Amino acid sequence: MKEPEFSIIICPNNSASLLKKTLDSLMRQNFKDFELVIVDRNSIDDTKVSIEKYKKFFREKLRWMNLDNESLMEAMNEGVKMAKGKYLNILEAGEEIGENSLELALKSAQKYPQADVVYGVRNIWEVSKQKRGLLNIMAETLPIKNTQRLSLYYKKELHNQFGFYGLENNVAVDYAFCLKAFYLGEAIVRPFDLITRKVIKS
Repeated sequence: MKEPEFSIIICPNNSASLLKKTLDSLMRQNFKDFELVIVDRNSIDDTKVSIEKYKKFFREKLRWMNLDNESLMEAMNEGVKMAKGKYLNILEAGEEIGENSLELALKSAQKYPQADVVYGVRNIWEVSKQKRGLLNIMAETLPIKNTQRLSLYYKKELHNQFGFYGLENNVAVDYAFCLKAFYLGEAIVRPFDLITRKVIKS
């Protein structure tokens, strides 16, 4: 069986309602050659129920496991190990991507076959009773500076060269991997016109 182009990794923790937004956006993708890897971080709400509910829609494209602790970095590493795709992307529960995001990422990767990473721009929106609109734009600055991993589509083989995500600091270690691979390392990066949308409810 052919390996997918993309592995989308999500590591939720008590995020049933947020996870639904992300999975719905993935169901709307017009490019279908991807798999979904979910590593649940020992949720005690309805997250696992939501995963099983979406399993019937994604079928064999969705694989998931339960981690017996809440460590985000351990969950991300387990997701990387499970992933079969050529390119990896790690999303947060609640993150939404446009329906042509994966198609654009693939076109960029094909345009720049030497690139190890393609990346876009991340917009953060606030939705509340008092306010509705753009809250922040996270401009990607690779390879000069560190970046938001949520907008990255990178080759899985980079982990063979630069290792997995470290476990020493659950807050910044993902940025440390990006810095090691994309700034201090020799990974080749290219931008493309992708907007990843994060909705903040307040």
